[in-house]
This record gives sequence, C-alpha cells and structure tokens, in this order.
Amino acid sequence: MIRARFIEFRVLEGPNQLVPYAAAVAEFEPPTRALLAVDRARAALAELLPERLLRLVQLPPETVSYAGLAALLASALQDLRGPCDLPMDIETSPAGRSRILLGYHDLQTALHALRAGLQIANEAFARAAGKPERQNTLFALVDQVEAVMALRQPDHITRSLMRVARARGIPVYPVSPGSRIWLYGQGSAGFQFFEAANHRDSLSGARMAGDKFLTNQLITRLGLPGVEHAVAPDLEAARRLAGQFGFPLVVKPLDRGKGRGVTANVGTAEALEEAFLRAQPFSARGVLIERFVEGDDHRLSVFGGKLQFASRRSPPRVTGDGEHTVAELIELENRRRGDEDVSAGFVERITVDEDLCRMLERQQLALQHRPAPGRRVALRSIANTATGGTVTDCTADVHPDNRELANTIARAFHMDALGIDFMTPDISRSWREVPCGVLEINATPGFSSDGRAEIILDEKFPGGDGRIPSVVVVDGRRSDLVPFAAGLRAMGLRVGQTDASETRLGEYLRCGISDQIHARVAALLLDPACDALVIGVSMAELERHGFPLDRCDLAVLASGSDATAPLLGLVRCCALQLVVAQPGQSLDALASASLASLRPAPE
Repeated sequence: MIRARFIEFRVLEGPNQLVPYAAAVAEFEPPTRALLAVDRARAALAELLPERLLRLVQLPPETVSYAGLAALLASALQDLRGPCDLPMDIETSPAGRSRILLGYHDLQTALHALRAGLQIANEAFARAAGKPERQNTLFALVDQVEAVMALRQPDHITRSLMRVARARGIPVYPVSPGSRIWLYGQGSAGFQFFEAANHRDSLSGARMAGDKFLTNQLITRLGLPGVEHAVAPDLEAARRLAGQFGFPLVVKPLDRGKGRGVTANVGTAEALEEAFLRAQPFSARGVLIERFVEGDDHRLSVFGGKLQFASRRSPPRVTGDGEHTVAELIELENRRRGDEDVSAGFVERITVDEDLCRMLERQQLALQHRPAPGRRVALRSIANTATGGTVTDCTADVHPDNRELANTIARAFHMDALGIDFMTPDISRSWREVPCGVLEINATPGFSSDGRAEIILDEKFPGGDGRIPSVVVVDGRRSDLVPFAAGLRAMGLRVGQTDASETRLGEYLRCGISDQIHARVAALLLDPACDALVIGVSMAELERHGFPLDRCDLAVLASGSDATAPLLGLVRCCALQLVVAQPGQSLDALASASLASLRPAPE
C-alpha cells in the first residue's frame, strides 16, 4: 500500500515562522522517499484525471517527490475554476515529516484541495509502482472538488479585483466564508464587494434590475430611451405580440443574465417559435417579446455612481478565406483567444452547439462549408462575452448626453455599480439624435481586464490601501494596550481592542475569551464602525497561529519579552515600525511618540 501516514491538517491564519502568508497545512509521513520520473507520473495521472485538471498540473522537468506531486495537485485543484495566484511551499519538519503549505482565499477549499491532492498522489505513485489500489479513475473526486471550488472560490471578476488589490497593498477578507462576498480594506475604511457590486448598491435597485420589464418602465418614466416590449406567458401571446410589433424581434427571459436564452434579430414566425421555446425554460414568469433596435450593443459601466468606462460588444463571427471550413475557422479563432485571458475569465472560447448551428442555417451554411474569401459568418445573434462575444473599448467616444444617461439611471436606481446595455448605431452621437434604446441593466457588472479592476478600486481607495491604523503589542500585559488605545481615541477614532482576556469595540464587549486571536481580530476588522486596532498577542499565539494581521503600522515588543529569533523576525517582517520597550520606560511617552508617526486618520 502506498499511502501517506499520520496526516495532520492545521491552519496558520496569518504570516508565520514558516511562510509569509496564511496557509492551510498538511503534515505527514510520506509513503516513500523515492522520486518518480515525470514521464511515469504523467502517464499515471493521464489514466486517473480529466483533461481539465491535467492541463493545470505543472510537473518539474525530470522527477517529482510524493510531497511535491501532492502539492502540485492541491494547487491545481484550487485553480480548477480559474487561476487564483495562491502561493504554495513544501518543507520538511525537524522530525523528517513532509509539510505542504497552501495559501488560500477560502480555507475550506484549501483543505479540500489538500486532501484530494494527497489521495491522487497515493494512487499515482501506486500505479507507477505497478500496485494500483483502484481500477477506476478519480473523475468523481475531481468533480466533487470542482463543485466546492465553484461555490466558494472567487469568480474571475473577483480574482481580477484581488490581483489588483494585492498589488496595491489592499487587504481582502472573506465576509462570511462561502458567501463570495469579500471585504476589501479594513473596518471603517473597507468596502464589501460581491463581484464588482458593493455595499453602496441599494436592495431596491438590485431587485428592479433583476426584472427587465420593470427596469424598462422606470427608464422610460425618467424620459430616457427604453425599448418597446411586453411579456408573453405562452407562445400564442408571443405570436400576437409579433403581429403588433412586427419583425425583427428580440426574444429573451424576463429575469436572466449572461445572454442565457436570448435570441436577437428574430425575423420569421418559425424563428419566433424556436426562440420562445429556447427562452421559456429560463423564465417561469413569462418571456419578453421586444421590438428589435438597430445598432451596436454597448455596455456602459458605472462605478461610484458615474460612468467609468464603456465597451462595444460584438457577437462572435469568423471571416471566410475559401479554404477552411466553418468548423476550422472557429477552431482558429479559439486558438487566437489566449489561454491567459480565457483562464482569467475575460474572454470565452466559442462553443459549437445547437444554437450556433441554427445561426449557420439562417445563413445557408453548415460547419462543413467553406465560406468565400471575405464573407463574414455570424455565429451568434447576441453580443455577450459569456457566449463568445468580443469587446472593444469605446470610452473616449461616448457622447456627454449618453454619459449623463448612464449617470441618471444609476442615480434613479440608487446603485453605486451598474452595467447598462445600450443599443445605438453611434455611441458618439447623443441618444436624442439617433434611434436607440437601453435594453437592460445589470446589478453585478462585469469587466474585461485588470486595468478595469484598477479603475474600480481607484474609485473606492483613491491613493490609499483601505487600512485602518493598527498597533500590535507583543508579550505585553493588558495594561500595556491602554496608552495606545487612548492615543488613538484622542485622534477621534473608535478603537477596536483585543487580547487574550477581552475584546471590545469602543465601550462594547465582543467575542468570548476562548476565541483564537484571528477570530477576535476578524470580529473587529469586519465591523465598519472600527476606525483603529490595538491588538495584544503573546509569543505562544504567534507561534501557534501566525501574526494577527498581514501587516500592521506599529508593533511594540514589551519589556522583558523572551522572543526567539524566528518569532522576532516574523514581527519585523509584518510591522512597518517596530519599537522595543525598555525596562522602566513610560508606556504613555512611548505611545505618544510612536503614534505620532502613524498614517493620517481616515476621514
């Protein structure tokens, strides 16, 4: 039997003596010290795993250890839903046991990945040794882990925001693990985000945005160009509306996004029936029948209540060359869409499905046909990146009236972040001058690059990193925290204070005394009433759990502390300023001098 023994899982919630990041840890006795040739490892994995995971496992050039393979697998499993850019390290403990340290956004996903990585490594080494323990693949295990990742890991929009936040030094915390809502920044300086939406978006506006019919009513009542449409509860009603509006039409679900169930430019009764039946499963409350608006589809992206950028969205298409079939042209186009952008979620490859084939039929084409040179072949009727559409920036071209249209809609819906789908033949001309219409709005607007994420975070954290003033007192008594908390209160700040005996925000107590240091600190960081932090922590807590913050403004080493060199090094790495209290030194004077150098208080 080839299987790791005596596996211990634990968590280091912050930077620690082993690695400078919070990590899920698996420590174990490896079943073998022998190295496995990479070609044999690859062959074993090919029998066990689906291709989507195999592509993510970056094996070394020649050989791999058991711990190394398990770590690479665990890291790849965390990236199943897209690259998370999380660190990973392998170490050997003083007792000779192997140790995998895996960075995480969500702790439960990291632990799932570690367990599955060890299980797959067991079987891969067993197969390479000619002693397989199972006859089937591990596809079901990978499916289970991927389901966990889909529910709990950040989506591609959030991953982009996190990458930019990391570069800016903005800390990110899970608000409620599994909710996919994240706090960027800390306490009163922080913002909660769900994808690119944030806590300043109104519930009423978000609910309205979820209903295309109600959305259109408000837009037209504002005196802005909406669309002419009505809800068809059944196919017969859809036919009546088609007679009223005339072809072409757009047929779409009442309350779905990402282009699901949408068919544009419906031109015949037969196409209407197809489109209705396609939209109906996505919308139990009826299907929207809408008069078609000529023009290009534009996404007007509002953040901070104002238009920040605009994009022209085009349906996916290919251009004939007289040599390649439509299927081959699609494959060539998919190759042009880089793995990095696809993995990041900014673009999707074109999928050949029933809807695409129907679109070809309308053009008297099929996948095996070879379009003439220069012939443009439409592959979808809608311009949506989720179905393979392309995006071109047009921010500089937006007419001032169209910019104000976007700002007005955001104000009326009481939304800080909003994606507005605006159809117009020319975005550089006012909506008053050309036939156009607002098709719908999206309460969780997407974007297509890290550059867009920078714009969003710049709006929320102009020139800053969203951190509140923080002081960590190491190996001190509770009374040692008092002058630092008093000094911060004198700056007009509401102070969150915690040590092993008590946690409070202002005058109110929080947490139980048995709660671990990171849980106590999180209780304060997640509260938007918290303007500053004073944390008391012992060397034993640092050794067991790691530093309570990824970074603090000031660390104070209490007089008489017996800090070991590794722990003192950890404190130095995590503190912008380290002060060592001397025997008999006045802590009031020390606090006054040290706090004077802290960052300005948040407004």
